[in-house]
Amino acid sequence: MVIVRTPNPTFDGERVGFRFKNGEARMESLSGKDRQALRRLGYEIEDRGSPNDLSGLTVLQLRQVAESRGVDLSGLTRKADILQAIEPSM
Repeated sequence: MVIVRTPNPTFDGERVGFRFKNGEARMESLSGKDRQALRRLGYEIEDRGSPNDLSGLTVLQLRQVAESRGVDLSGLTRKADILQAIEPSM
């Protein structure tokens, strides 16, 4: 589950294609593109029920996550650098 919060915590209504109540919209998933757009507009995004901690994954698994989210890892070989590149898409 993903929770999107508006900059106005009392907002009730529809914005950017999502229905908000008390400043929150809940949905099963949210694409990386939508996440980036919402963050640029000042919305907060919280993932629940799915771990955000990717540090336990192997480099190969991290590369698969990056590919599925459209994150460019060109030139990155260190796990720490890959994690840092993926983080904004989460």
